[in-house]
Amino acid sequence: MTFNIIVGDYDAMSGSAIGGNDRLVGGNNTRAGVVLNVLIGDANSLAGHAQGGNDILFGGNNAAAGGVQNALVGDALQATGNAAGGHDLLIGGSNFGSGFVQNAEFGDAITLADQSRGSSDLLIAGDNYGAGFVQNALFGTAAWMSDGSAGGHDTLVGGSNFGPGWVQDAFFGDAGLMTDFATGGANTLVGGTNYGRGSIEEALFGDAAVMTDNTRGGGNVVVGGSNAGRGSLEDVLIGDAGLMAGHAAAVGNLLRGGDSFSNGTVVNVLIGDAVTMADFARGGNNVLMAGQAYGPFNSVENFLWGDAVTRSATATVGNDTFIFGDRSGQDNFIMDFHAGDRIEFDLDGNHHGNDVHIGQSGSNSEIRVGDIDVFLVGYTSPVSAAAISFV
Repeated sequence: MTFNIIVGDYDAMSGSAIGGNDRLVGGNNTRAGVVLNVLIGDANSLAGHAQGGNDILFGGNNAAAGGVQNALVGDALQATGNAAGGHDLLIGGSNFGSGFVQNAEFGDAITLADQSRGSSDLLIAGDNYGAGFVQNALFGTAAWMSDGSAGGHDTLVGGSNFGPGWVQDAFFGDAGLMTDFATGGANTLVGGTNYGRGSIEEALFGDAAVMTDNTRGGGNVVVGGSNAGRGSLEDVLIGDAGLMAGHAAAVGNLLRGGDSFSNGTVVNVLIGDAVTMADFARGGNNVLMAGQAYGPFNSVENFLWGDAVTRSATATVGNDTFIFGDRSGQDNFIMDFHAGDRIEFDLDGNHHGNDVHIGQSGSNSEIRVGDIDVFLVGYTSPVSAAAISFV
């Protein structure tokens, strides 16, 4: 194994220290074995009122049967006090061979504590061009945010697949874990595109894997990747977190499912707030847009939860809007429709109100507009005409 560690400025920065604007490049692998790159934009620790620089970090690439592991940290391993991160650009390594690349990218730090804050960073995942694979784990701010720390308004962009191999993306707009009074930013997460005959699997979390205590999520935009090849793509888009517990709260998010443009398949799972809302968690008013199929030999399936897959009786949910286009097809399932939610059809003027047919299909309600079917799973109450509109 070859091990490279590069720190842009100092071991520790405190007081009113300001980091430089650094450019760090990881090593590539052109043979068997593994190359490990650890790149830290400014320092091992930021404390006091230290300020990270605006750094650019490049992960190493793999071009053979071996592998590359990249750990890219925009500013520091640890930020405490009133430290602040810089506006960083992190670009993961790509795979061009039969081996692999694994990218872990942290926009500001591994841990943010006290009143430290992240800045607005851009994180770009690695792509796969060969028969191997790429795994990307992107954290817009940090792995763990605690105390009164705050995340920046970050942009995370998914890795694409151009070959027979595969890509897996796991994105967290702010952190893996948010505790205490940590606050997330308003983040934008965009999945990668599958151009090859391989596959992409993506799980995009607008804020965190876990939000607990009195944490707050930002109003996020989460866009699934699309399929322009012959392979498959699976998008799991979550507006805020895998688990919201305690008094964690969210504001409204926008989720957009991925589309299919060629001969491949796309499966979209959209969840407005969290997979699980426990205790007194509070969700927002979310907008969920179903993916569409633009080719004659492809397909898209859309599974939509406006709020959560499971929630406690004391959790609070919002009123959500579900939007379907003229190519959303017949495999559309709203899994938690309730009174107060809305369904919109954006059909380019091809249909209007008298095209709506509402009926029962077993234990579900079915709404049909032209060639589009929407099933309200487990919902058998009358669907108000006021809940359906055309835009």
